[in-house]
Parts: sequence; structure tokens; C-alpha cells
Amino acid sequence: MKIGSHPRFFAILKWGGVPLGLLALILAGIVLRYWLIYPRRWDEATNPKIIFSDLTVDGQPLRMQFDTGWGGGVTVTKTITTTTNNATTTKTTTKLETDTLGSGVLTYLGAVKFGLKVSYPPKTSSFSANTDGLPDRALQVKAGPHTFLLNLLVQAPGKNPPAWEPRSDGVIGWPFLRNNILVFDSNGHTVRGVEQLPPVTAGWLKLKLVEAPILILETPLPDGKPGAILVDTGNPFGVSLPPAQYNEWRAKHPAAPSSGNVETAIAFEPLLPTEFAWADEIKLGAFTLTDVPVRAATHYETEVMNRPSGLEYVGSLGLYALARMNLVVDGKGGFAYMQPKPPPGPPFEIIDRPGVLDDLFTHPGNWDWSATASGLNFDTNPMDSK
Repeated sequence: MKIGSHPRFFAILKWGGVPLGLLALILAGIVLRYWLIYPRRWDEATNPKIIFSDLTVDGQPLRMQFDTGWGGGVTVTKTITTTTNNATTTKTTTKLETDTLGSGVLTYLGAVKFGLKVSYPPKTSSFSANTDGLPDRALQVKAGPHTFLLNLLVQAPGKNPPAWEPRSDGVIGWPFLRNNILVFDSNGHTVRGVEQLPPVTAGWLKLKLVEAPILILETPLPDGKPGAILVDTGNPFGVSLPPAQYNEWRAKHPAAPSSGNVETAIAFEPLLPTEFAWADEIKLGAFTLTDVPVRAATHYETEVMNRPSGLEYVGSLGLYALARMNLVVDGKGGFAYMQPKPPPGPPFEIIDRPGVLDDLFTHPGNWDWSATASGLNFDTNPMDSK
């Protein structure tokens, strides 16, 4: 009898009534499809960050990430109509009501590090298992000669992105520091506060700050309407464009070096296939950048983060984009001052460019930024408005 001619031979090659050969083909198809969609994955653990270098609690370093795309609170618009001598006047004002507890967060391990006892809301459904908790006290933080109380939420175990640990104890969002003049030094990869607007900004592009819980700039558009540029230091990438605009730009630049589809995620977004392409020049409203990676923005950027602005989303500037420009944000005066840097741009890990070594960006220490808290005014009131 030849091997394979007996009926029991085929029974042996079945598992659960399914031929093992067919199972092997299905598994191979799944693996191949996944490889074709995600040939590479962005390692979130290597994301560059802005880390405060001089914060301590009881002598222990408090390594907090400064994320201008993280904010708590809402913008409140009030319209007041008054009538005087049969003349009606309508005045509309918009201000930011900031809840500091939503403007920053400690990781679970950060709370353990500083001995905080945390109360988490009871689980009411399968979707509420990872709700942020309230610590038993505020952190008494020292920055240089100054000491202040920092009210933060604490994330539930397992909720915080792995990239935060062990490199940071949590996040400080934009509302804490919006009343300062901040200098983003792209040469030294540092952020510091100054008392006066640097005179060098006199010739730079000047854009209005939008009253919002995160850092948003208002830029004029070609049609005369205002648009919104998000400045998100929690985003390690370059420029994000609205998907339609990215596709249009990509069609005009088919030969631009690109990454292909890469599996990426920022913070709590799901893993998504994303293409990065290299732009020799890209415009965001009135601002032009050179030598920067570009991608299509996510729904979270265009709809959720941009919602407080009430303006048309133009694009986002991530931390790599900030390395391609000089930026001063005058939170006191309500304006940002921007100056693009000339080419070439530094390496970017997942886009291969001829003659450029792309491995530098993969090492966290090489591209982290350092923020100095000494001299900054931390807006630490539980409820405050500008």
C-alpha cells in the first residue's frame, strides 16, 4: 500500500476537522499580509521626548515629560448682549477654564515611587477598568530655589504607554506652562523660560496663540480664513497633514523618499499603518519648513485635538519638526514666533536617504530634549483662567 492511500492518513493530517495543510496556508497568508502591511514597526520606546531635568520630590528626581499636546480643561465662549439708548451691543469672549488635574498625569510606577496612595473609581463596565485615579495628596515639587504643589492624576496599572517607563514618571501638559515665555532651542535641544521676548524674534513669522487646552497656532490661509497648526511635543514625528492634503502632496511628489507602511502609534491611539515621506519643502498656512518627514494626520489629531480651536486643521508639528526650526512661544503676550532652519535635516530612522546615516534617531538619548523648570511659572491652581 502506498503512503497516503489509506483513509486514516488524511485523518491524521486534520486538526479539528480542518486539514493541517489548509491551516498552514491560512497562517502563512495572515503572516504575509501582516508583513506586507507592516514591514516595519516604529519602536515607541525610542520616541524622543522633552524631559524636565531639574524637578525633584523629597530629593528624588521627578522626570516629567513636557507635552504641549496634552491638556485639561475646556474653552468657554460667552456672549453678552446689552442695550443702551435703543442701541444693542453684542460682545463675545472666549477664555480657557483649566482643570489642572486633567493637565498632567503620573504613571502608576511614578505614584509608587513617591509613595502616593491612589483611589481609583469603581469599575462600572469593561470599558472603565483603566480610569485615572486621584492621589491622596499633591506632590511638593522643587525646581531650583522654588517649591510648589503639583496636582496630578495617576494612571491605572497597565494603562500608560510602555515608552513612558522608565524614562519618565509622567506628563506635564500645556496648561501648566501657558503663562510663560518659552524658548525652544533646536540647536541645544533645550526648552527654557525667559522674562522678556528675545529681540531676535523681531524678524520671525508671528502667529497668534489659540485659546485652547493644548498649544495651537492660528495661521492665515490662502482663502483669507484662519487655520490651526497644532504644536505637539508628545508627537516624535515631523509634519502631519490632513489626509486629503497629504495624498495630494504625495501625488505631486511620487519620487520622494518614503518609509512604506510602518506600524505606528502615539500615546493611546491604535496601531495604524502609516507612510512617512521626505519633503524638501512643505507649507503649513503661512509657515514653510524644509527637509522634514511628512505623514497623514490621524483622526485624533484632526478631530479630537483640534476641536477646541474651532478652526480648519492645517497640520501638526511634532518634535522632529521643532528640530527644523527656531520657536519662541510667548504665552503672556499670546503669540508664537517661528523661523525655519535651512537644510539639511538630521537623520530620520525609517526613511532611507542616499548618503544619510539613519541610525542616530533610534537611540533615545541622542534626540531627547531637556527642559529647565527653574524660573518657570507653573500654573498650579486647581481651577484657573487666563
